[in-house]
Amino acid sequence: IPTRNDVKSFSFRITTAALRDLQPRLFHPIRVPPHLSLLPTLIERFVTVFRDYEIEQCIGCMQEQADVKIERRCMPPPPHLVGGPPECQPCNCRVLWCVSCMARWWAARAGSTPPAQWLAGRCTCPVCRAVFCLLDVRPVRSAPASRPSDM
Repeated sequence: IPTRNDVKSFSFRITTAALRDLQPRLFHPIRVPPHLSLLPTLIERFVTVFRDYEIEQCIGCMQEQADVKIERRCMPPPPHLVGGPPECQPCNCRVLWCVSCMARWWAARAGSTPPAQWLAGRCTCPVCRAVFCLLDVRPVRSAPASRPSDM
């Protein structure tokens, strides 16, 4: 292990977790021989699982890939507008719907409201019933390697 001639050669065993804790505290990095592989930490394994997560089919039509998420992005109404439309709520559902099915859901919930007022309206999430507006519906971007990322 040592690179200095005045230090006698030695070896030692250390767990992967202990090695990862030790490395940031050293002035020089510990070189791991290429024929050894370090097991990933629990967090690294979770990151891999989330990175490899594939978006499911839309639960509305089961034809398209789910590609929209409801994420609260609008501002709460001013306090002087009491009695107006309900305030938007956070939706913690994962990506389950395609844009076509979400649009159909929105139109069906608009009911007898004139179409000119649909854009200013509110609707509830089809799964958790959280109130949202159109500003809260966002497309899910795909990662460059054709892997979706929704977090």
